[in-house]
Amino acid sequence: MGSFGTSEILIYIGGIIVIVVTIYMAISRKKKYDDEDITD
Repeated sequence: MGSFGTSEILIYIGGIIVIVVTIYMAISRKKKYDDEDITD
């Protein structure tokens, strides 16, 4: 039972973190562009 859990959970959590960070950066970049458009 010890072999199951830790490593697989860390890989799963790591994948979620990568996806969340990617989405967050994409939103931040889009928000920045939107702000620049407003100042035009």
